[in-house]
Amino acid sequence: MLKHSFYLFLIIFIIDLFLVKNINYIFDNFGERFAVNLFFSIIGSVLLIISISRLNKIWQVFIISIPLIIEANYFNIYNKLITPFGIKTFFEDGKMVLDLTFNNINYIKSIFIFLIIYISITILLNNQTQIKTKNITISIISLSILYIFSLFSWYSLTNAQNSLFAFYGSIFETLKNGKNINKKISRPNLTKIERDKNNLPNIIYIIGESATLSHTFFGNYERDTTPNLKKLAQSGDLIAFNNAISIGTKTRLSVPYMSVGLTGIDPKGEIYKYPTILNYAKSVGYETYLISSQDLSWGGLRDFLLDRDVDKFVNGTDVNPNARVHKGADDLEMIQKHIYPIIEKNDKPFFILFQMDGNHYPYSKHSPDNFKIWQENGENSVEAFDNSMRYSDYVLNELIIKLRSKFKNSWLFYSADHGQNFGNGNGMFNDNFSLNIVHNLFFISAPENNRTELIKKIDSPISQADIVPTILDILNIEPIYKLDGISLFKNIDKNRLRISSNYMPTLHNNPEASIFFPDLTSIEIDFSHNNAKLPNNKIIKLNDLNETVKSIFQERLK
Repeated sequence: MLKHSFYLFLIIFIIDLFLVKNINYIFDNFGERFAVNLFFSIIGSVLLIISISRLNKIWQVFIISIPLIIEANYFNIYNKLITPFGIKTFFEDGKMVLDLTFNNINYIKSIFIFLIIYISITILLNNQTQIKTKNITISIISLSILYIFSLFSWYSLTNAQNSLFAFYGSIFETLKNGKNINKKISRPNLTKIERDKNNLPNIIYIIGESATLSHTFFGNYERDTTPNLKKLAQSGDLIAFNNAISIGTKTRLSVPYMSVGLTGIDPKGEIYKYPTILNYAKSVGYETYLISSQDLSWGGLRDFLLDRDVDKFVNGTDVNPNARVHKGADDLEMIQKHIYPIIEKNDKPFFILFQMDGNHYPYSKHSPDNFKIWQENGENSVEAFDNSMRYSDYVLNELIIKLRSKFKNSWLFYSADHGQNFGNGNGMFNDNFSLNIVHNLFFISAPENNRTELIKKIDSPISQADIVPTILDILNIEPIYKLDGISLFKNIDKNRLRISSNYMPTLHNNPEASIFFPDLTSIEIDFSHNNAKLPNNKIIKLNDLNETVKSIFQERLK
């Protein structure tokens, strides 16, 4: 029994090293913490193999091979092992996950892993002797103890563990944390404020989708992906900020919090009692519009944003019946059909919150053929993404010129909800706190007499959460609750720390965050294991962080 289990584990270890991960990943990440996690997960994997050794052969094959296949394909996309977030996302929106999986799955590797496990168990079972029930009980108890160590120890690191052990550990942690349910929205009715509507500036607040600063002129990108925005910046009609950090790494994290001026962490759901910027705009007499190129029904965003203070709502499905988060309605068509008429009408001051289709994967679907400047090497190639950025640049330019030509004193705010990774050590898409994901494209098109003050802040450490308080400052509105964001017309501390978080109820309360310094180095926080990874990669306990850093999140943990 032990001999069979040991040989089978050696085969799994080799698969883990060369087919799930790769030898370079091990060398790049190896250290004391990696070694400790790997050691205990090896023991746990062996005990798991022992525990299932009385089962029918085909059950053993599936219990071992399916997790390895899933981990191999997940690692191929994200350069990390599957997390509880990934498991929760599957059960919430299985179709979306399966679409992404089938578009990126390595079929040859998957079949190869399955065949290796099948053949290995077939050969080893021929020489296996039956084990006693007592030994099975001991194995299960030992395995449970090791799982508890893995899941609750502050030193635990899933991504450093053996992939088989890590997979079942993530399932166990998902069950432990349970399903997070969004709290009921309990916003107060805002008191109407009498304002001279002739003095209210028209405002458009645009939330981009997946636009990445490093792939623009403002991020010193080698390709000319944003020629129009570049010209607007050079003429002074656009002010781009160099040091803006995203509130979160996912649409369902950033978008709700961008609409109220809060950041994470927010495990108890404070956001559900805060008014949105649309509520504030309505309170002073604006005609309010919520327009999305995506399907806002996804992820509860419609329920969060759409309430009594929205005068008109346009969903992406109104233009494209097949619109969803991966590919919505065409942005140019949306502004031509639904934003230009508002600008032309000009009978009431308007406030528009516009969520773009933008640059989400699959990237190739987000640019028409006449904007495919660079030859695309697959639908999620860098070239496909850059073509989508070129198209977004055109759309944004058209809207800014239209607005500015009609209303000289109007405002346009833009920030992407998050960015994208493009392979290498950070994997693909948006599943961590790398700078490509959280160092955002953020700009303002402002009236001429307000530009000087904003230009002073282009290098200041700012956050997406600063947009709402800046708009409230412009409108001379005092927020009813304290906001995390700071108006860009106020003093911003040059040493300001900012947080980008996944620990919010709008997306599973995934207990992790990163705290960013002004130089864009960061401290990674793992709340489930109460540890923090410093910029020098040293791991310390959460309580050992200095008080300035802890003050960013400590209050909302109480």
